[in-house]
Amino acid sequence: LGAAVLDDIIGVVILAALYDFAVKGEVSLIDTGKIIGFITAFLLIAPVITKLLVPLISKASRYGKTEGIIPTIIISLVLALAFISHKIGAPGILGSFAAGIALARRFFLPLGATIDHYSPDLAVKIEENMKPIIGLFVPVFFVVVGASINLKVIDFSSLVFWQTAGLLVSVAIITKMMSGIWVKGSLKTKLSTGIAMVPRGEVGLIFAEVGKKSGIFDDFMYAIIVFVVALTTLFAPVLLRIVMRDEE
Repeated sequence: LGAAVLDDIIGVVILAALYDFAVKGEVSLIDTGKIIGFITAFLLIAPVITKLLVPLISKASRYGKTEGIIPTIIISLVLALAFISHKIGAPGILGSFAAGIALARRFFLPLGATIDHYSPDLAVKIEENMKPIIGLFVPVFFVVVGASINLKVIDFSSLVFWQTAGLLVSVAIITKMMSGIWVKGSLKTKLSTGIAMVPRGEVGLIFAEVGKKSGIFDDFMYAIIVFVVALTTLFAPVLLRIVMRDEE
């Protein structure tokens, strides 16, 4: 999980650099360094924000009589950090990502280290309060992404489409599965960990959406990326079930 989080952080750094290039038309090492600095600052500030908010959320869950106070606090934090991120010239997902790390009960680090932010009981309370919002907006997100694909630019009989999609799928699967090499344990443990790193899921779709809106790539490439995200997301659980069959 720690490796997966770092994988997303690296993705956010690359996305921020590409976003800066799309806006300004050139790659600036100074601007890229500033963005990396902002990202680092966000990730360092996130635990501090948690320490400040946890007592407020805890009191609200115990004594608050207002319906929806916990989701209001959490959504406000997500939107506030996304707004700040946008204002400093980085994609809004950077701030939202930092908010997610800040609000996570347990932050997993490489080499097995973890940071506990608050008690399991409060985590359950937060999860219960957020479920209706998650249940509403997650399907909406996937529908919006699907509806934004311009099907007119996709020609499934096109050799270019399948070559590009095949190359990206191969790179996505092979490079992620290679990460299992450094995992301690049996070959099955290494293989299952590598497979589990393959899915791109909603983070990949968010990157694709930001890339399209900022002009980093066109409708054709956007459609291919969404196609690749779907394939890698479906590929992993099927193959993982086959590899882990003996564990059941």
